[in-house]
Amino acid sequence: MGGLWSISRQTIIQCLRTRAVVVFLLLLAVMLAAMPFALTGDGTLAGRARTFLTYSTSLTATALSVLTVFLTVSAVSEDVRTRTIFSVAVKPVGRWQYILGRWLGVMTLNVLLLVLASMGIYCLATYLRTGALTEAINARDQAAVETEVFTARRRLSPVPKNIDTQVLQRLEELRRTGRYDEAMVGFAARFGDDQAETELYNEIRKQVVQSVQSVQPGAALHWRFNGVDIAGRDYHSTGQVVSVNPSARAMRISASNDVIGRLVFGGPMCVNDVEAWVQQSGKGSIDVSFQAEEFTSPSIASVQAGDTVTLTVEPTIQITYKASAATYPPDGMLRSAWLVSNPSGETAILERNDPVRQPATLTVPARVVGRAVEINKWIQLRANQIARQENMSMDQARAQASRQRPPSVEKAPPGVLTWATDVRYFNQPNAITGDVTSVTILDEDISVLFRVGSFEANFLRGMLMTIIQLAYVAALGMLAGSFLVFPVGCLLVFSLLPFSMFRQYLTESVATYPGVDMQWYIWPGRVLVHNLSTLLPDLEAMSPGRWLVDGMNIPWWSVAAAAIGTFAMRTMLIMLFTCLIFRSRELARVQV
Repeated sequence: MGGLWSISRQTIIQCLRTRAVVVFLLLLAVMLAAMPFALTGDGTLAGRARTFLTYSTSLTATALSVLTVFLTVSAVSEDVRTRTIFSVAVKPVGRWQYILGRWLGVMTLNVLLLVLASMGIYCLATYLRTGALTEAINARDQAAVETEVFTARRRLSPVPKNIDTQVLQRLEELRRTGRYDEAMVGFAARFGDDQAETELYNEIRKQVVQSVQSVQPGAALHWRFNGVDIAGRDYHSTGQVVSVNPSARAMRISASNDVIGRLVFGGPMCVNDVEAWVQQSGKGSIDVSFQAEEFTSPSIASVQAGDTVTLTVEPTIQITYKASAATYPPDGMLRSAWLVSNPSGETAILERNDPVRQPATLTVPARVVGRAVEINKWIQLRANQIARQENMSMDQARAQASRQRPPSVEKAPPGVLTWATDVRYFNQPNAITGDVTSVTILDEDISVLFRVGSFEANFLRGMLMTIIQLAYVAALGMLAGSFLVFPVGCLLVFSLLPFSMFRQYLTESVATYPGVDMQWYIWPGRVLVHNLSTLLPDLEAMSPGRWLVDGMNIPWWSVAAAAIGTFAMRTMLIMLFTCLIFRSRELARVQV
């Protein structure tokens, strides 16, 4: 193993002496330092932070990938071209140790460079987070920075609605009115006799889904979200009192961004364990008011400017949605009322005026999350019991269980309990014109998000994903350099990397669909894409920027999947193949 580490150390020294490394480092440092000042995003503090995180992480990964290709391809091919490899071949070092040592040396350098770049990105992002480069910051923008960017959130989709009964009713209506045979003829002409019935069912199901996701003026849509594991996680911090206004029973308190980002404006928080109400926030401070009884309590009445107080903020959840309208409103805005509640009856009501077809975010206290029985799990559990006790088939037992009344939370078995919240959307008239229109919110366009970790830990997991990508790129470079000259080896790697970046797009482009004839000349490309998809990883899916930009949590299982699929399988397989190729390669010819 001594020869392995000796080659690795020599590779690092050799790379650091290369002018290309110095040039790349200088360019990367200059571009990262200029980004916070040059990229403004949509003009808001949150938009500037999102834009910086997107471009900085992408630029770092791209620059290090290009540098890795140059270093790994040249590490072997240039040694062979300049015959430096002869000095290694005569030593007691196996060819596999030479290849692995070169790869480890380049990867060690990659890790060092990525650590330096990550520290720079984090420091610059933290500087942006303070709002030092943004002139005007409102309360909503400051909260968005903390709750939508510098966080780690999990996204939940609503529980699917049971629409099978409505689909069967529509099919029965077609048969009763005599239109079923006519519809079957049309679908058979498009999809064939074997697929006609399935496609008709899917079309009716699509229509039913559309109808249950639209709401008329004055009516409401309802969603249930299960698995919102956030209740009971209060956030504790301290702040310094800036001023006290006894006549208004109000107080201004300086607080950290972590506190401000968790606040619901108009919602409650605790100051010295006394309930207060958030009125507004400025840069680094919040204004709170108290009820008369709370303001005269001993722990608040004695507080003066300059005192340190304890702050307790209850957790929050966020609801994101995008709505479309049957008739576009004159001002482009949709007025709505939202009622968010838990099964125990705790509610939060919000009035909103949000743009059409644009994502909107609502922040509500996590007290609207409560324990509930997950119906689908309970039906499955009860069906299993009925099937065993009464010797029924599972379909019969499930049908009987679905007709029974679910138990209360107190009497339900632990396996069917979940943390849940109910969300209702009420379609209101336009705030200015009074116009009314029907509104559609698709199930895929609404979700609940809640905090599950810190930005720092999430950022670290993102950088681990980048290291896995670089390990794969380094292995490709070593493979190309083991049997090709430097220019051809670089060309080969740079030809394969774009496929890994756009693998999903290319796979969808050559996919086959029922009822659509595939031209003969598409099949060779489809076979090629399919085989390359097996050999090459999806680097776009592993890019940390797409997670960090929206404050979405990068789960450890994603990191583990990348480590197994990309590193343990593809990268190590490429390295094994490289060692076999280099082992059988003739390094020099003996001339007589």
